[in-house]
Amino acid sequence: METYSNRTSINPALRPEQGYIGMPFILNDLYVDVKTNALNMDHLTFRQNGELLSFMHKDVSADKFLNGMPDNSYANMDLNYSLFSFGFYKGKGFWNVDFNIKAHADANVPYSAFELMKKGFAMNEPSYYNVKDTRLTASAYAELGVAHSRPFLDDNLVVGAKAKFYLVLPAPMFTFVICRSTPDWMSG
Repeated sequence: METYSNRTSINPALRPEQGYIGMPFILNDLYVDVKTNALNMDHLTFRQNGELLSFMHKDVSADKFLNGMPDNSYANMDLNYSLFSFGFYKGKGFWNVDFNIKAHADANVPYSAFELMKKGFAMNEPSYYNVKDTRLTASAYAELGVAHSRPFLDDNLVVGAKAKFYLVLPAPMFTFVICRSTPDWMSG
């Protein structure tokens, strides 16, 4: 950890041993975190006769697919990418400047949306699907941070502080248009 140049992002008082420069695609930080309860390969694909099939394949029954789905399936993603950063010593003080792009996305798909995708509308009987909880949201912002740290008490204590400036970036907005005046789909 002591040789990690960008550890000031964890705590401004954690100074690296020497100055550094970080540029896009070269010696920079990338953090990606993805979480989901059911939107993964285990729930959306099936092995049959040695082949990997999508849940939409005709040989995968609706019951086999839908039995493994929760009431609401979600996926969250967080991203932090350092576009540039640099740090340098000036006397006993250490200065650090970094510019990051951060983004978050969140999706929710209710059970009935998967049921609609797999079963579709019945030909001779009414079909009812409530998809009102389907949503996709995203947000992004840029972060400029300036940090300074300095040792005190005969170099036994290092104190650091960081100021951050934020710029909100345009984020996509998604609206689901339903073919009725209610958030329900029905045929028949």
